[in-house]
Amino acid sequence: MSVDILRSFADEHGLRPPHAETGSTLLVESKTFGRWGCHVVLENGVVKTAEYNFMD
Repeated sequence: MSVDILRSFADEHGLRPPHAETGSTLLVESKTFGRWGCHVVLENGVVKTAEYNFMD
């Protein structure tokens, strides 16, 4: 998945969008103050891995 598609996905689902094209980022729900989300690793504008993350 490209970063542009990931940004669209985040926007549609109320997640904080990624700001970089490479590196690690958290896409978290703003309505839960970051309690639920995904840890995403990006490499050259492409999602390499995504892992569910929660603070409970």
